[in-house]
Amino acid sequence: MPVQSFSIIFGASVLLCVTYASADSVRFAYVTTADGEYEVSFSDAGSMREMQGEVEWTATLKFENTVNLTGWAVLELETDDRYSDEVQAYSAGFLEGFTTADVIYMHWYNTMNGFCEGRTEACRSVQDHLDKNRGWVDQMVVDYSDHQPYWHQASVGAVTQSDA
Repeated sequence: MPVQSFSIIFGASVLLCVTYASADSVRFAYVTTADGEYEVSFSDAGSMREMQGEVEWTATLKFENTVNLTGWAVLELETDDRYSDEVQAYSAGFLEGFTTADVIYMHWYNTMNGFCEGRTEACRSVQDHLDKNRGWVDQMVVDYSDHQPYWHQASVGAVTQSDA
């Protein structure tokens, strides 16, 4: 009898946790822009399509944080192609970063926090490599973004990441 009681209580607890996590883990949000300013708003909409009728947005997002249940989070993001590539990229990155900040922080905390303690030379070497790589990317953007689609998109990403 104690085993059955435990399984009923355990099953009910899991069901409550899953229901709670599912209800609170889905967020709908959008970005609007005017005069170079970007604003994130959250929506009570039940779907992205429903939310898209609410306002004139530059990017919309559905974020389902199920990391504690499945180990994964799901992000759906859409931008409005009536805006320039730069505005779309910045809006998408701004919205993603704003909405997933807690997951980004948890990842950093679990993987990088304190990593360089006692490893300053190795970390300095890695940073030097990253700096050189960024310099190379910047030069490729200057040389090729006007006539190669790949480097145009890289320029959009490089500019928006530098501004963020």
